Amino acid sequence: MMTHLRIAAVLLFIASPLFAYRSLTAEPRGISPAGWQLVHLLSNGDVYFFAPSSVSFGNVLGTIVQVVNVYDLVVLAPPHDPGFVDITVRQDGQAYSTIERFGYGMTEEVLVPIAVDLLPGANGTRWSTEIWVHNDAGHAVPIDPEYCSFIGSWHPCSAPVTRIAANGTIRLTGRGSAEYPYTFFYPPIQDADSLHYSIVVRELSTGQTAAIAAVRERDRRTGRVVFPAVANDGGRRAALRLYSGAGLITISIADAATGKVLEARTIQRRFPTDIDPFSLVSVPDLFVTPELRGHERLDVIIDTQPYDRYWALLTLTDNGTQQVTVFTPP
Repeated sequence: MMTHLRIAAVLLFIASPLFAYRSLTAEPRGISPAGWQLVHLLSNGDVYFFAPSSVSFGNVLGTIVQVVNVYDLVVLAPPHDPGFVDITVRQDGQAYSTIERFGYGMTEEVLVPIAVDLLPGANGTRWSTEIWVHNDAGHAVPIDPEYCSFIGSWHPCSAPVTRIAANGTIRLTGRGSAEYPYTFFYPPIQDADSLHYSIVVRELSTGQTAAIAAVRERDRRTGRVVFPAVANDGGRRAALRLYSGAGLITISIADAATGKVLEARTIQRRFPTDIDPFSLVSVPDLFVTPELRGHERLDVIIDTQPYDRYWALLTLTDNGTQQVTVFTPP
């Protein structure tokens, strides 16, 4: 009889409820697969914690440590294979899950839009990127993935992992190339907010610099992006870089005063079935066509497929001084 009760209890736990309210956030948003770390589950007000019966990380039970108050539940997270899981709290016959999935050994992708030690530019210019990363956490943080996936199976990566020491700062080189003039960092999702980036693009002959921002996965856009009222004159050259996935891209240029579209071009990226859909579209001659002459201010409009998450970077470079003005999506 006792055996039957145990089996029934196991089956009751495995059988997920038909509906779980997604009303919780987890702090931190992920941990190491080794587990045994404290996680705060915070309610958005849909649930009041009073006597939770269980907390599961995927299909593994965690240990309830403390109900801090009706909005804050502390749990000891168990070990788990690398991957994303739902955290589900069961209480009084209801189930409440995290709005965002919790990451075991998972990373947040960070794009550095321009990352080259040396890159030839227009009019004989030469550009170089200086990349500094500061870690304000009290422990070392890797910027390369520690776990890699192969055909759905996660395992420790074989490549060397670069780590930023606790409260340390390092300069990074050798991350990009002329063929791929950008790079990525992959800090653990729970430590992503501890890293701060300083990225400066320098023209080597004049010493002119331009600061650009690192782009976190959460910063990527979908749908339409508009760069409004960009100055158009013969003394500066405009360039657009689009960091994106598969699908079609339409770039339209309109008169800022009237809204009339003066030029439109469509770029076929890759097919959605391609294994690695990410690439860079670079349009270095953005304002050179005769149709744009005489229009002092131009709107640059970007449209992509609804499923395409992307980042856009527009630059205006003074042909005389090589001073660069950087525009990012508003």
